[in-house]
Amino acid sequence: MENMNIDEILNKLPCNVRESARKILEQKKEEKLLRDKVHKHVCNLIEPVNINEIEKILNELDKTTWTNIVEERAISLLCGLPTCSNSIDEPKKQKYIIDFEDMTIHENDSEKLKFCSKDCWKSSNYLKSQLFDQPLWLRSTKLVKKFNLSGLSKQNL
Repeated sequence: MENMNIDEILNKLPCNVRESARKILEQKKEEKLLRDKVHKHVCNLIEPVNINEIEKILNELDKTTWTNIVEERAISLLCGLPTCSNSIDEPKKQKYIIDFEDMTIHENDSEKLKFCSKDCWKSSNYLKSQLFDQPLWLRSTKLVKKFNLSGLSKQNL
């Protein structure tokens, strides 16, 4: 279908369904463009970036996409916060972790292990909490949010 344009496809259909088929094909084409755009952002955010670069694309990201970005960075052994260039350790398989800073023992929270520090973890969650619930291709591209970046940890921005 990628090699054929919409008109070529429609000309092969009966006349009575062409208009509705055109709408569906145009929607699918737009959806693919938006999915590709978001995928490009995920790929770009695997490497460390500055906060200005993230700020430009926040309206095109959603919570699930942010989780994917954190996961991809962790697989690469980079801190899950895209503005941080610190590395992280290989994930531990142990059930409990001793937090010497707080002098507590708690269950291994593998999500926190995707970050180099509590500040980066908190900053990532702060950003994620402001993102859209739905992906870009399922909502209007005209929806724009004003993001509050003042609550982010300044050490890694």
